[in-house]
Amino acid sequence: MFSWPKGVRRSCRQTHHCQPAPVHSAPFAPGEVAVLTSFLSLRVAPLLCLTLVAASAAKSDFTGLSGSCSGSGACVLTIDAPKVVTAGFDLSGIVFYSARNPDGSDAPGENGTFNIWRLNADGTGLAPITSVIADGAGGYRSQWSPDGTEVVFDSTRKLDGTDAPNPNGTSNIWRVHIDGTGLVPLTNATADGAGSFRPEWSPDGAQVVFDSTRNLDGMDAPNENGTSNVWRVNADGTGLTPLTTVTASGADSYDPECSPDGTMVVFHSARDVDGTDAPNPNGTFNIWRVNADGTDLTPLTTATAIGAYSFHPRWSPDGTEIIFDSARNLDGTDAPSPNETSNIWRMNADGTGLAALTSATANGADSRRPQWSADGTDVAFDSGRKLDGTDAPNGAWNIWRVRADGTGLVPLTSATADGAGSFRPEWSPDGAQVVFDSTRKLDGTDAASPNGTFNIWRVNADSTGLTPLTTATASGADSLEPRVSP
Repeated sequence: MFSWPKGVRRSCRQTHHCQPAPVHSAPFAPGEVAVLTSFLSLRVAPLLCLTLVAASAAKSDFTGLSGSCSGSGACVLTIDAPKVVTAGFDLSGIVFYSARNPDGSDAPGENGTFNIWRLNADGTGLAPITSVIADGAGGYRSQWSPDGTEVVFDSTRKLDGTDAPNPNGTSNIWRVHIDGTGLVPLTNATADGAGSFRPEWSPDGAQVVFDSTRNLDGMDAPNENGTSNVWRVNADGTGLTPLTTVTASGADSYDPECSPDGTMVVFHSARDVDGTDAPNPNGTFNIWRVNADGTDLTPLTTATAIGAYSFHPRWSPDGTEIIFDSARNLDGTDAPSPNETSNIWRMNADGTGLAALTSATANGADSRRPQWSADGTDVAFDSGRKLDGTDAPNGAWNIWRVRADGTGLVPLTSATADGAGSFRPEWSPDGAQVVFDSTRKLDGTDAASPNGTFNIWRVNADSTGLTPLTTATASGADSLEPRVSP
């Protein structure tokens, strides 16, 4: 009897009279390859032959066979007794960008150039996906495709993919397979000031949204006044389209994210809340929503007061709510919070039901960059507030968790030392862990890493199991913004 774990492809190659028969009503024929969604057992006739081959499905890493087979190659069995074969694998992968040497050593790469990297959720399998060393050719802000096979990111490398900077250092959106093959730019600007940044996939993987300062007609030129808009492009690089169309100085839009059903996009913008091509009074950023085709542009928050800004909107998994960080007054009025302290807020997808999930006002007790758990029950964020939860600043930023209703506020990391901060949390798909980047010492003590080097860390959702996944200490070998495979 042979059991194959979820997520692993299986192949049975018939030799002589090998005739596998399905159990659990799972169709299985000799030579077939399929992706499994549950454990599978095969029962075959005694004294017949079976060749087993395991290959990783998307988002998994095959780690080898054990039991009646060993190693990672094909296994030929003679079924003369009950036999069990187990295929080991790791389903979770993490991508991030790092300036460490592409050979993986504890040193910065030549010229300090950032590349896109991957590793397994247990810290093994560290490998660069891109490996440029030219000054000014770096890659940043990587994001998994929904099927876990590709990554998009922004990069200033030359458009032909060579190890050289793009003319004028112009940033474009790029796509690459997780194994580093198939590198291709989705945008192709070279003009000074026509850069594209912060890509995010649509839920079906067919499109990518991002922000860009390129000209609204799509030509290789900067937008009037260098104003940033939200754009969309197909995953093959066709169909480049602006979803917002402002040109006024100071009316920028940034940081888009697609709704779970792919029909809408949220972002933050300093444009006038009446939707005209003008900056908002006092340059105040608000949360906006637009349909994926560019219609029905709507401000979800409408603050105009100095310092009452809102940033980093993120959809709830069911698409009914949005979280973000904001320095607006905790009573929701159009005024800044005392000391312009940023808190985590929640609202309905139509802008109603505005509510603060954290309520600090002390200078330096800010909370930012919220992320939903996969089931929508919890929110992780980074914060400079005191670890006992009181309205006071801490000596270092930490990763925190709060329930979506504002209860259960708890720190997941607990550093106080200057320079030992933790930032940019991201949930694992099962909600059991949070990954983030941090400059704390690699032994987990309350101290800063030598040279202030950023590494990728993991912690359980109950604050146990704090573990560094990368272990660089060299100055300039930082690793930042981890993203977990879907």
